[in-house]
Amino acid sequence: MICDRPSKILVDSRQRLHAVAEPAMSFRDGYSIYVQHGALQDKDDTLLTSQDYLQEQNPRLHSVMTNIDNLNVQNASEADKLYPLRKTLLLDALERIMMWLEENARVIVAAFLPGLQSEEISSKLDTLPFKLSQEVHDLYRWRNGTQRELGLFVYHSFMPLDVALEYSEYLNNEELVKNRREGVPMYLFPIFDFDGEYFAVVGSDTVMETTPVYHVSDCFDCSLAFNSLSTMMLTIAESYEVGVYTSNSEVSVEWKNTRLFEEIRTKYNPGTKESLYGY
Repeated sequence: MICDRPSKILVDSRQRLHAVAEPAMSFRDGYSIYVQHGALQDKDDTLLTSQDYLQEQNPRLHSVMTNIDNLNVQNASEADKLYPLRKTLLLDALERIMMWLEENARVIVAAFLPGLQSEEISSKLDTLPFKLSQEVHDLYRWRNGTQRELGLFVYHSFMPLDVALEYSEYLNNEELVKNRREGVPMYLFPIFDFDGEYFAVVGSDTVMETTPVYHVSDCFDCSLAFNSLSTMMLTIAESYEVGVYTSNSEVSVEWKNTRLFEEIRTKYNPGTKESLYGY
């Protein structure tokens, strides 16, 4: 197979194909592809970056994440409009986390598993008695958890999808569902785990754009921790960058400033639990 050279190639700081609001690679005959941080996009859905959100260059972004987090099946058309921005915010935040880990805890980076294909994710999730948000699909397309019990932030590990499915059966057994306190969703799907303590997304009747993330304690007390996976990852990314976490080696990450973490979490997740860990 013979092909002319591309007329344009754009890459990120890690030399992966990447562009925002334009093709990452174009050819003179008009053919082009859209790629974000090395991940092929179905169409140009990289409209804005999380840096726009953080630097407040576009004031409307203050309400965008709230709008996305509150989307429901009745306004599917609006969800289609906001999906590109939400996906961009999520993927940018995840890449910012990875960049920090590469500089400070490389062993954790090496433990991440390659992402799954959309068809495989959908096939596995179809076995559940509830539906998971589009964010969950995007997360597992990005990476399929880690191969060892290494925390994405401090001590909570990112579970591979097959492992998360096994834990979901336990977390959603009939007895636990029946005893959920008032206000807690019926179904919770655990994605991050530490010795029986989870961060779990809400399961619903339909595939929503986003759903909240609950903290489930080791005694199954549930509290609203983040308004979505996107705002969760934005919280973690900024926490890494401003010194909430520290690494004394390339193997582990430790708390340094829990108060600052709560300030950042509240900024991205208004209306959630005042103090996530109670200190």
